[in-house]
Parts: sequence; C-alpha cells; structure tokens
Amino acid sequence: VNATSDFENSVNINSTLDVSGVTNLEGELNVGWDLDVVGQSDFHSRVLIDADINGSQTNTNAYPLQVKGSNQGVLITLDGSETENNNFLSFVANQDQIVGRVEGQSLDELQDSFRFIWDVVMGGLEQAFVLAEGIACSAQLDIAESGVMVANNALLGVQWVELTAYYELNVGVNFGSGGADYAEYLPLLNPTDKIYPGEVVGVKNGYVSRNTDGADHIMVVSTHPIVVGNLPPAGKESEYVRVAFIGQAPTQVIGGAKGGDYILPSGNHDGLAIAVPASELPTSRFKEIIGITWEESNATGIRAINVAVGLNTNDLANRMAQLEDRVARLESVLLGATAVEPSQTPATTAVSTTFTGINTKDVLTDEEFEAWLESAAPIFESYMTETKNMLEEKGSNYQQYEEIVFLLNQPKDALISMREGVFLTSLWNHFDQRIKAQMKE
Repeated sequence: VNATSDFENSVNINSTLDVSGVTNLEGELNVGWDLDVVGQSDFHSRVLIDADINGSQTNTNAYPLQVKGSNQGVLITLDGSETENNNFLSFVANQDQIVGRVEGQSLDELQDSFRFIWDVVMGGLEQAFVLAEGIACSAQLDIAESGVMVANNALLGVQWVELTAYYELNVGVNFGSGGADYAEYLPLLNPTDKIYPGEVVGVKNGYVSRNTDGADHIMVVSTHPIVVGNLPPAGKESEYVRVAFIGQAPTQVIGGAKGGDYILPSGNHDGLAIAVPASELPTSRFKEIIGITWEESNATGIRAINVAVGLNTNDLANRMAQLEDRVARLESVLLGATAVEPSQTPATTAVSTTFTGINTKDVLTDEEFEAWLESAAPIFESYMTETKNMLEEKGSNYQQYEEIVFLLNQPKDALISMREGVFLTSLWNHFDQRIKAQMKE
C-alpha cells in the first residue's frame, strides 16, 4: 500500500503487509504475519496487544511491546489536565486489579491540598504573632487599626508569593517528580483518624498514630513521595497513610532550626516536631530522632522544613546505651569503687517525652493572657481575613478542613483553645514563652 488507506470494516491479512503511507484503521484488523508500517498509523479506538510470549526480564524478546529507532521513548498525552484521577501509566496484575500507577497533580489539586492550604494559613498566623509581639499588652487596637497594620506588612505578601511559587513549580507526577523520599502505606491505628502530610507519627506494631510514647519508630508522613510501596487493598485507602522511610521529607517543625539540627517529636502527640542542636541532645532521646534538618528556618511558628530521614536511630540508641554502661563500669574501677553492674534497663524502653524544649514553669498567667489576647485578637482576626481572601482568590477549597475553617473564622477562639491544650498545644507553648519573655524586657 503506497497511499492513504481507510479500513472501515474487518480486514484479514494472512501474508506480509508493507504500508508506506498513512493508514487509518477504524475497524478490526487481524494480521496473521508480520506487519511493517513505514508511515504514520493513526488508531482511533482502543489498541490491545495480546501476545502469548514468555521469558525472563532480561530477555528483550519476552516483552510484547518494544519502542526503538529514536532518541526518545514513549510520549503519553492525556485529555484534560494532569490530575491525580488521571493516570499516565497503570500497572495491572491478575483479574484486572490495578497494583500501581504513575499519576499527576494539577495546579487546582495542589491549591486544594491540605499541605498547601495549611502552610498558607500558618504563614498568616506566624506574621500575626510577630506583629502582635511588637505591641504592648496595654495597647488596645480595633479591627480597623489592625487592618491597616496588616495591609502595611509586606512580609506576608512576600512569604505567600515564595510559598505558592515553590509549590507550583513542584507540581508533577508522584513518580520521577519533585518527590524526594521513598514511602510506604501503613495502616492507621484508628481508621477514622485524619493524619496529614508533614506530621510526626509513632509506629507501633506496624500501626500509625500521633501518639509517640512507646513507639517502635517515630517517623513523618510523606508529602509527595517519589516511590510508594505497600499499596493498600482497594477501597481501604482512607485507612492508611503514606509514611516516609528514607530520603527528604518536609516536616512540620515548631520554631526555628539550623542545618544539622536533630528533629524530634514535640512530646505533645500533636503531629509536630522540634529542632534540637546536636550539642543539646541527651542520649536518652536518641531513639526519638526522626531525621536531620537540611535547611535553616527562622520561623516563629510552624513551618515545613526539609528533613533527611532514614537514619537507623534504634541501632544508634542501643549502642549508646551499651557504651554508657561500659563507661560507668570503667569509671568505677578507675576510682576504686565497686564495679557497677550492667544496666538492667533495656535500650528499647518507651520513648521519653519529658524534654520538649518548653519551659512550662515560666508561662502566662490567666490575667496576662487575657491582657495579651485583648490587644492581639484584632491583629489575628485581620490576618486570618487576609489569608482567607488569598485562598479564595486561588480557588482553594479550604472549607473541607475543619482545623483550617476554625483558624480562619474564629481566630480568637482558636487562640483560647490552643492555650487550653485542645488545639495546636505545642505551637501555643512556643508562643507563650515568647510573649512572657517580651513582658520581661
């Protein structure tokens, strides 16, 4: 065939067919021998390759489909945007069950994601606190006055621009994209829990919760992994969470951090972490190490910080405990005292959460808190209004997250709940100390 050929009905070919022009196949084509096509071929219906070929993975002739003869491989173009519901590739095992996929993420999905919305709101909350910090507790502001101060604060706008630009530049697919960690799906201890990317979790007997006491491992929930293993059974996805095992994982950290700091759980079982310099980390907390920071942050509130995870801290903790026993026995011998028996406390004891980085003795009294709240509430209300406007301009569906709605619509009540220990306890402990320190100046 040397010209364009249109086949609208079934065509049976029992010998070699050489095609040098465009071939449009709209019906069924059964070819019993080799088919050599020199020109472009357009298929306007589903193409099925059902080849009865067997062989090992190293045998190139065992693969039913091979693309060669070009500097590039396979290009896949989807109708519509690259959303998480549109798979570029799907991998199917027996009985047509999809066991893996390469999926995308659209800009709209990004802006509707909890991670994006949470970080935007935390940015507004942080700037509100910084502004409130500079106001004496005796000062009384109304909404109009605080609104002017918010409008004149260019830092918030710059922060939002940087944040949104960072996320939007990292939109891609969840394999071979901006993800930088290997993760696995692990079952939730309580299947109805809502645990979000970047949160710190405790893993005990293979089950995940925010409770880090007595955990076998303390880990972080992956934000956008490059590889995900242990896919949950179909229909059970909501009962699992993706946990980062190795690589770089954004982690929700309270307060500032320097490169090389150790990241540990806050101790309040709220999904948050703290950064502790290596020189200040007691050996009793080695087992709690989640990872090491790979970036610096001067944040006063909660900020997602890039953390290198995957260090085998359990082995490190066991070896350090053994070393301490040996040193203690050696010291007793050198000092002429009775030799100390090896510690009977196993190295795998429950995780200690007494060191949280918060001095709970030096906190605001009820009267001091009320005075601060009266002056600060209008600022937080103005900032949260601006944050809500920004999210609505982006088209972000923040209403799907109760915590976000509470912060945006009832910031004063949220601050009270934080102080009462029922909402973002670790963040409030951090704020509390800063306010108290400012009062002493």
